[in-house]
Amino acid sequence: LEFRRVLFRSKMKEAEQEKIRIQRELLETQKRLEAVVANSPIILFLLDDKGNFTLFEGKGLHDTGIDTKSQIGEPIESISSLIPISRDDFAETMKGKERTSVCQVGEKFYEVFYSPMKSENDDVTGVIGVASDITIHKLAEEELKKAKQRSEEHTSELQSHSDLVCRLLLEK
Repeated sequence: LEFRRVLFRSKMKEAEQEKIRIQRELLETQKRLEAVVANSPIILFLLDDKGNFTLFEGKGLHDTGIDTKSQIGEPIESISSLIPISRDDFAETMKGKERTSVCQVGEKFYEVFYSPMKSENDDVTGVIGVASDITIHKLAEEELKKAKQRSEEHTSELQSHSDLVCRLLLEK
């Protein structure tokens, strides 16, 4: 009987030490994630099943002037004109499918990724998402389109001149 008590205490101590180790690892992982979010030009958000913020942070919010702490519990619509997160995308994601959208807010362009959060029963309980500022990429894309259009116009103009020269030469 005494042996069983000692064994039981030993197992309980091991389990407690394992629990403490896992809690430390979780805390370290959380700190690393917070550091990444705080120093990356992104907006990280969690929305409950009603579309209210349960997490809202990231360096990408720096220029918006939004108090992120005061947004917890608030609906998307309370700041929808200032951020690239939409009720329509939220509603579609709540149907269980990931989605990505590109939108413009003011002078900035964002790519926003939405993913459903699911319970153990596979019920959608909310949405997790990340919005990335892609303004530089969009501006480069627009410049590339303009350059391509100018090139095509010059090519067409050169072709017209070439055709004219050929006709003049053939007439002689």
